[in-house]
Amino acid sequence: MARISKRNNKPKKKFYKRKGFFLIIGIIIGVVFVAGLYQTSVYFSTNESCMMCHVHPHAEESWELSVHVNNGSGVMVNCVDCHLPPKDDTWAHYTAKLALGARDVWGYITKDSADFNWDMKSELEHAVKYIPNES
Repeated sequence: MARISKRNNKPKKKFYKRKGFFLIIGIIIGVVFVAGLYQTSVYFSTNESCMMCHVHPHAEESWELSVHVNNGSGVMVNCVDCHLPPKDDTWAHYTAKLALGARDVWGYITKDSADFNWDMKSELEHAVKYIPNES
């Protein structure tokens, strides 16, 4: 006597009702999400994006006139090269980037830049607080 498979008696599920469908959709959403995070990171790693929130009236000018840009070797030092931990320490780099970015955006929104003591903030003793030891 031949056994009848229960599987053959069930109507086939539509593709969108299968687990594989949700797996494929999840992978696609994950890839798009990671690609979006990467592109956001690349965009906000540029010197131009740093200068969007830096309300220091001389930040960009002093950077361009300094040895960071004008030096004999022709190598330009970008903001993230000094102000964030090295990129090879991924966790430290991105958590510092998120924390410093959130702090700068919050300050940009809530503080009046006219109240800042720019001379004091441009002193080396103050500036070293914003440079990680690993840099």
